[in-house]
Amino acid sequence: SVLGVIQSAAWGDFVVEDVDGDGIHEPGEPGVDGVEVTIAGPNGFTETVTTDENGNYEFTGLPPGEYTVTFPQPDGTVLSPTGEGGDPELDSNGLSTTFTLESNATNTSIDLGLFTPASVGDVVFQDLDLDGIQDPGEPGVEGVEVTITGPNDFTDTVTTDENGNYEVSISGPVGFTATSSTYEYGNFVFTDLEPGEYTITFTPPPGTAASPTGAGSDPELDSNGLSSTFTLGSDETNTSVDLGLVTPASLGDTVFEDLNGTGVQDPDEPGVAGVEVVPVHRSPAG
Repeated sequence: SVLGVIQSAAWGDFVVEDVDGDGIHEPGEPGVDGVEVTIAGPNGFTETVTTDENGNYEFTGLPPGEYTVTFPQPDGTVLSPTGEGGDPELDSNGLSTTFTLESNATNTSIDLGLFTPASVGDVVFQDLDLDGIQDPGEPGVEGVEVTITGPNDFTDTVTTDENGNYEVSISGPVGFTATSSTYEYGNFVFTDLEPGEYTITFTPPPGTAASPTGAGSDPELDSNGLSSTFTLGSDETNTSVDLGLVTPASLGDTVFEDLNGTGVQDPDEPGVAGVEVVPVHRSPAG
């Protein structure tokens, strides 16, 4: 006679912070600890474990049969895309997966990728001294169109009002809703963004021009110009995309013949034609 031996099986893998939101577990992407993972199987079997500090979880001593693993979605997170790439050991499977375990099998292909929405924003300001740096007291600018474009043809445009305020709902490519707003003094922010590469462009009001870019040593205060491209990771906040604007000034008056030498133009003192006036420009630094 032949004796059949059934050996127990094991199951486990990772819950990972998908920093770039691509649905693939890449080197350097950290695990998410404290996530409860539940497995349900034959004959009413159920067990729950919690991921460790590295995002690992494991079920051992399982009899062969059909099982379902479920994950809760932590508050404030967004699910990564599922089934991305060609390696089932590295893709994200979503919140629930059903599978069959055979005798003595070990399966490490059930992963969950999560990311925390990112944000970007800062200020459109009137650069009164034309130095390319937002100094205290320089006010916000109304009427500036701010456009953001990102992954999966995502785009939206808003305009600052008389107080520099705006707010709009943005539909993200994975079904969540992003919100953008500016506050007093020309601040703006786009929140709840999927990780990825974005471009912000500004359309200034007629009669204004962009300040010099990259001035000073603080990226939080310099002007970035009319277009900036950058990459946002999971839970990243970028507050370094600024725009400084200047409005051209004017200078002019009269060259007059001071008949009585008082230094004051009297009503009957005529102008002097043909005098060449040459303006001399000095930078804000002198």
